Amino acid sequence: MKKVLSVILALTFVFLMIQPATVPASAALWVPVTSVKLNAASAKWAVGKSGALIATVLPASATNKAVSWKSSNTKVVTVDSSGNYKAVAIGTATITCTSKSIIFIKATCAVTVGKAVTAITLNAAGVRLAIGQTTALKATVTPSDAINQTVTWKSEDVTIATVDSTGKVKAVAAGATIITCTANDGSRVTTSCGVTVGSSSLGGILSYMFDPIGNFFYTESDPWQRQFGFSALYDQLAPIFVMYYSTVRVKFNYNNLDWMVQLWKGQYGFAFIGSEMGVYTKPMDRTNGQYDAASDANSLKMGMTLYQNKVKLFTRDYDTYWWATGFVPGSLTRYADRTELTLVGRITLKDAVMTAAFVQSLIADGFKYTGFVGFTTVDSFTVRGNDVFINWKNIEQK
Repeated sequence: MKKVLSVILALTFVFLMIQPATVPASAALWVPVTSVKLNAASAKWAVGKSGALIATVLPASATNKAVSWKSSNTKVVTVDSSGNYKAVAIGTATITCTSKSIIFIKATCAVTVGKAVTAITLNAAGVRLAIGQTTALKATVTPSDAINQTVTWKSEDVTIATVDSTGKVKAVAAGATIITCTANDGSRVTTSCGVTVGSSSLGGILSYMFDPIGNFFYTESDPWQRQFGFSALYDQLAPIFVMYYSTVRVKFNYNNLDWMVQLWKGQYGFAFIGSEMGVYTKPMDRTNGQYDAASDANSLKMGMTLYQNKVKLFTRDYDTYWWATGFVPGSLTRYADRTELTLVGRITLKDAVMTAAFVQSLIADGFKYTGFVGFTTVDSFTVRGNDVFINWKNIEQK
């Protein structure tokens, strides 16, 4: 009997051993964390930069994905409970992200904080390209020891010109756009370069630079057009190049030269509207209508502001020019009617004799004297010493 009982007990023990263990439901659903990874193992940040590190907890099915964050040097970098950081001062620190469920599982990001970018200078303020052409823009970062000197390039209109990550610009279609260059260190420093892509529809606009502050295009100080001077034939041929503008030619004699100060305003190709003030001279014995572009010695101090209806389009600062120009993307309501454009300008003549000769020609051209010149004093002028201020809206010479 004892043997039988012993056999029964032994079989019962074996039976119990081979049965599956009963596991609590909560334990059966528990999935432990196996690793934590950050989106950056190291980083170089400028003082003042802020952002967020992103933690990936694996496996995706882990039961408790909660993590904690810590900076080894809060005087250099701070980090909050969500991984949001801020670079406080120059130095080094390590940001650690630790699993809350298994504290020996963690990930780190080694951070170096250095000087921020204060300025970016490009090798060109504006470029001119034909369709299909390319050019390389180069950025110089200041200071030279900024912690992160990399930049990002962007074209405001990729249908006109594209730019790659190295600053290589490619012209795609006729028109104008702006290439921006932005520091990657979080300083938000940016600069820009105007790009004009030429075709026959843009006519003579291909020698123009871009002013990113005033947001307008203008001619270089010594463009290729200077060698050709001026002939009335140029204005007659303008419509062929889809340029429709009004003009006033203020002609007078001074210092044994024939002088002409010419004003233009109107539509320049399908893409631009603008205005010009040019100074030209020719020997008195030259009988044809060809004028030479003014030499540096004969250039005059000028400035102008152009309005479309009541909206100011741009201002060319008062300075010494032989040819002051300004153009902005846009179009007139009607090409044949340029009276929606108003030019308010200032020109300084060399002395009282030259001023008197200039004013006499202005009157002959139809301008009226007034005590003050502004946007509303249509087709008028006033004189302050050798400074002549002009409002030009309706007068047009053929």
